[in-house]
Amino acid sequence: MMIDKNNIKYINFLSSSSLGNIKSGLFSFLNSIKSRSHFFSYLDYLKSINEIKTGFYERKQLTINTDSYKENKKLKEIINLRFNLNFEEYEKIKSYSISSVVRNINSNSNLNLGGNYLYVYAPNYFSTLSKDQIKSDDFKYLIGIKHLIGNPIFPLKILEREMHIVEEDYRETLFKELKKRKTITFFDYSLKADNTSWFIDYSHLNEFGAKQISSILSRQIISMMKNSFPM
Repeated sequence: MMIDKNNIKYINFLSSSSLGNIKSGLFSFLNSIKSRSHFFSYLDYLKSINEIKTGFYERKQLTINTDSYKENKKLKEIINLRFNLNFEEYEKIKSYSISSVVRNINSNSNLNLGGNYLYVYAPNYFSTLSKDQIKSDDFKYLIGIKHLIGNPIFPLKILEREMHIVEEDYRETLFKELKKRKTITFFDYSLKADNTSWFIDYSHLNEFGAKQISSILSRQIISMMKNSFPM
């Protein structure tokens, strides 16, 4: 799942703090104090009350048109109907997110002094959905992801089968970028999980799933080593 652009900027800001940026460090320190202060929390509460505008809670935000879920949507329709974004905005967010991921992978690869670097795209809940789950008419919504999309007041109404399409688009675009880096070898494990019961949430494997993926990965790495360093 793609992290909100503001969250990525904030993570990069915190990273600069850990690397010795005095201004970032001071800002992070003050934010930490503020987050633990009852006084500041009360001021934020008063501020939020004053910022509420009349007419903000429109009826259309409370109404769900179930007819729009009867047919499986294409990517552009999902972006527009579920995220209220036009496709150009979506592409910018995706590009920003993938650039951040690739930049971090390149940084780690460079630490290897020019040697090959292995990146594994792990399976996730959405890439593991079965064909029956994808084609199902069951309205199974995503839950617990508000913090990833800027904490909207109203819950995001998007089906799991629709997020499967978004994840697939993100994954394929990421792989195209990684293929351009000759020093990076990547394994696509997006379809390695047998079913969604291997996960405790949308992205984390449970103990059983982790053992299965670890076993598959270790065998593949051992095979690579044997081919690179034959006895």
